[in-house]
Amino acid sequence: EEARGAAVMPEGYLGAVCERAILRIYGDRGDEIGYLVKTAPQATIPIVLKRLHQKQEEWVELKNEMMPIWSDVYTKNYAKSLDHQSFYFKQMDKKALSMKGMAQEVKELNDKKKTSDEVIGKGMPPVDESPDLTLDYSDARVHDDVYAVIKFSTNEMLNSEQGERVLTLYRNFVESFLNVNRENPDDIKDSSAEAAANFVRGTEKEDVKKLNENKKSESDEEEEDEDDKMRVSSARKAPKVEPKEEAEEQEDDEDDEEEKEFALCKPVSGIVDAAEASAAVALKNMKRTVFYANDQIYHMFRLHSHLFERMSTARESAAAMAKASKPARKQADVHTEFLRLLFHLLNGTTESGKFEDDCRTLLGAKSYLLFTLDKLIYKVIKQVQLVIQEEPSSKLLHLHDYELAREASFNEGIYRANACVLLQDEACYRLASSEDGKTMFVRLVEVGPERPDLPMGTMDARFATHLQTFLTTPATDDIPESAELDDDDDEHTAVFLSRSKEKAGFSDLDAAMENAIVTNSLECKVSCSTSKLSYVLDTEDVLRRAKKKAKTNGKASAKRKSLLEKNEKARLAKFHAWVEEKAKEAEDAMDTDEKV
Repeated sequence: EEARGAAVMPEGYLGAVCERAILRIYGDRGDEIGYLVKTAPQATIPIVLKRLHQKQEEWVELKNEMMPIWSDVYTKNYAKSLDHQSFYFKQMDKKALSMKGMAQEVKELNDKKKTSDEVIGKGMPPVDESPDLTLDYSDARVHDDVYAVIKFSTNEMLNSEQGERVLTLYRNFVESFLNVNRENPDDIKDSSAEAAANFVRGTEKEDVKKLNENKKSESDEEEEDEDDKMRVSSARKAPKVEPKEEAEEQEDDEDDEEEKEFALCKPVSGIVDAAEASAAVALKNMKRTVFYANDQIYHMFRLHSHLFERMSTARESAAAMAKASKPARKQADVHTEFLRLLFHLLNGTTESGKFEDDCRTLLGAKSYLLFTLDKLIYKVIKQVQLVIQEEPSSKLLHLHDYELAREASFNEGIYRANACVLLQDEACYRLASSEDGKTMFVRLVEVGPERPDLPMGTMDARFATHLQTFLTTPATDDIPESAELDDDDDEHTAVFLSRSKEKAGFSDLDAAMENAIVTNSLECKVSCSTSKLSYVLDTEDVLRRAKKKAKTNGKASAKRKSLLEKNEKARLAKFHAWVEEKAKEAEDAMDTDEKV
């Protein structure tokens, strides 16, 4: 026993984990207890070991209490932990949805197409009519989703009159351009989105009803007093209704006058019959396959394509999550639940943070594309309003209706020239949809007087006749060889002097072109608007006449040979004399130096 009591623990026997556990349990006195464990292990270790077991039981009990909380936190944050793109997507999405960003997008694609290797290899290719941007609208069900979302948002954001104007333009122009025709505002094939919107409206009415019931908890006397006040205030305000009605009637008359002015939009070029020119054309629901747009209309279609793409992504994500969920769910149920979340966000009953968390849980990690849907929908509606209010956009809409309303066949060249005149220096975009409406093509059109693909109808008729005659007349027909020129005729002047022709020995054109080399590569371009002619750089015409070789005989060659030999001997004699002179001057200089 004495030996055990005097025993000391060897250095390094107690591990670092044990030392750390002792320090955590005893706190400030941990170093003292650790020293006692090493110097007096027999007395100290049983006490420390009992304390360790007691502390372990407390930790296990606390862990069991916290595990449900931790599991709940892990479950909620699991979907968020997989989302590593939403932060950067929100930053990039703000730039991509701006007017400057969308215009820069198509401009960069157009410049890239011009500087591609295929175009450079062809040298000077014709005007490229291929689209710069292709937009996909293959899923027809998404059109009903987009329409239901826009319809719901217009009711939340705008009054009934403004909302009806926005929906009318959307149905009659945007959807008609994409071959989606609705006989009436309630004509919807896939009613899932409309049913979700009605469900959210019903819950919203119930919430309002509950609030109204809570407000009725006041006393009967206060209600009677309030009724009396409302009657008095309404009686005072009653006479003020008439001026407002008159002002509304005046505004309606002004709007009707503006619509009449736009309805009389006429073409600015081309040949039009008097009956066609006098016809007033209103905005109609007709099939459109080609439309030349300005920045505002292009931005409206581009924002609509972004909204269509994201609503399509929601359907795809709903289908994927429905298959992956256990137990399996129907795609329609998942998609309907997402639509209800979206409509709750649009009417303000759900915050954006909760909407993002619910979308992650419902649709997976790819749902980050849907986090900014409310802002995108707001932009689409505001852009449609801007197209309605802006005068150039209204003129372009009515010009297109006018071109399609012609009795003659549709001429895209004349339509393009008219649209370019309306746009002036503004950017021009060619929008084209396929026959089934599943694809839309966008191309940036070069606008300006030097545009190479302007139709002939925009050129001055007299200049066009002159140019055509100039280009089709052969060079030999300008001054025929059989033409007889009189001395007293001022209208015809000979190009060459007679003595020069006789001296050169040219009797006709064939003799003049003998021993001559002609290379024709000079190019020139003509401006269709100003009729100015300019030559293309690095192009030229070349006329070169080779010298005639002199005829020689035997005597002339011998005489020439003797003359050359004589000249050669004279040059050699002159050279030797120069060398002797320089040598003599050098010897005289050396003698002078020696004497000195």
